[in-house]
Amino acid sequence: MPNPTIPELEADLELIKHIIEGLEHRVTQLEARLPLSHVAFGLTKEVGEESTVFHVHMVDHYGRPAQVTFTLQNEDL
Repeated sequence: MPNPTIPELEADLELIKHIIEGLEHRVTQLEARLPLSHVAFGLTKEVGEESTVFHVHMVDHYGRPAQVTFTLQNEDL
């Protein structure tokens, strides 16, 4: 097998460069989606005489803790 020429090596390096750039772009896209597709959550509730308060604990799309609270009347449950 003959040794590659300088232009052939440059072409190979350019191809490798484009492949790596494509992979970096795809990894960046996946990292941007990751928090949305792997959101952790938990639920706690406080039962009162007339209503129940629910606290939903989750992680927002930046990875920060977030909480949503809502109340339902006990007769609706």
